[in-house]
Amino acid sequence: MRLIEKVQQVIAAHTKVNDRFLLAVSGGKDSMVLFHVFTELGLDFVVAHMNYGLRETAASLDEKLVEKVASDREIPFFAKSVDTKTFCRENGFATQEGARILRYDWFEHLLKEKSFDWIVTAHHEEDNKETFIQNLKRGSGLRGLKAMQLIQNNRFKPMLNCSREEIDSYAEEQNVIYRKDASNNQNHYQRNLVRNKVLPELEKELKGIGKGISSSIANLQLDYDYLHQTMEQETKRLLLKENDDWRIPNYKSLHVRLLFHILERHGFNFQQVEDLLRSKSSGKRLMNDQFAVYDSFGDLYITQVADKEIIQFNIEQPGEYAIGDALIRITPSSYPASFEVDNTIVYIDADTIDWPLEVRSYQHGDKIKPLGMNGSKKLSDFFTDIKMPVPERSRQKVLLSRGEIIWVVGELLSDSVKLTNHTKKVLKIETIR
Repeated sequence: MRLIEKVQQVIAAHTKVNDRFLLAVSGGKDSMVLFHVFTELGLDFVVAHMNYGLRETAASLDEKLVEKVASDREIPFFAKSVDTKTFCRENGFATQEGARILRYDWFEHLLKEKSFDWIVTAHHEEDNKETFIQNLKRGSGLRGLKAMQLIQNNRFKPMLNCSREEIDSYAEEQNVIYRKDASNNQNHYQRNLVRNKVLPELEKELKGIGKGISSSIANLQLDYDYLHQTMEQETKRLLLKENDDWRIPNYKSLHVRLLFHILERHGFNFQQVEDLLRSKSSGKRLMNDQFAVYDSFGDLYITQVADKEIIQFNIEQPGEYAIGDALIRITPSSYPASFEVDNTIVYIDADTIDWPLEVRSYQHGDKIKPLGMNGSKKLSDFFTDIKMPVPERSRQKVLLSRGEIIWVVGELLSDSVKLTNHTKKVLKIETIR
């Protein structure tokens, strides 16, 4: 099958008739072949070219060529020049990695701004082999060894199953004009070293290994797709939504790979997950800028750090007050005939408090004198006693008078405000969620 037919079949199988394409064209053989194919197929596309500021005159000539062929075919052309060296130096990236980040950041911007459906690149079978070897060197798992994907989100590689020979033949047959990048021969870039020395040497010593690698990549992609689908199903089953948090019951019974699959999307790495599973202590936590993960009595809780609401509110007089996600109602009352068991409704001696009262979020180190006890107790110990999950503690509210906690809202009343035989005025306090 001819290259153009292979590409046409891939595009037809994975895109819609009216899809619009943003075609990344460097000016080299591969991308110029892809440009020619897209033109011949009459697809709705534009051309994007980035000048990385790394090759001076040669880079300018690349841009001029791409602009000319786009203009000749009346294809919209977008170009951008960047200072790759400065970007990499300021952000700690290797040159090729920094260039990739700059490139795709711009492509994504154009995609949204101009309402395209796909970012299309000219990666092919040899690129995939190089990626496989590089990831093998890094000690990658299944995800790395499956190498590149034909489609990843809005990124599309329609020539991924095309060989070097097919691309070369097409370029020669169709008289495709392109520029040679001299830097491709410089082996100080790891990918170039793999392309120019490692793979040719392997093919020389082990005939047919290139085809074997391509076959392995295809098999690994199938394995990965199945494993990913299965783990996604397990994630939906295991990850339970509770208020603003997520809970994983009995998480230490899970395979480390499944737990990593769940936590990786929240920004945690494999080593952190292994440490979490090895830990013997309840309360073990992981934190990053966005999420906190807590072990609480055998279950794992995931909470969003940024969403934590800090409450601090003064109550000047009896009435109803919306505090976070709850309502607190304070009303004068007669001496109750009986008391509530669950502490969502409490009665206090009005003469033991001073207005205004204060409601705030629980803070580490808070103490209370529990009803019926002479001494004080840390709330952290109380929460442990009642097996309150760690994420719930951060949302717990406390009611204070004169700086002293008189009620852990909905949970525990202080002995200092209890009703006695000498009580003259009673306040009823209740929380409603």
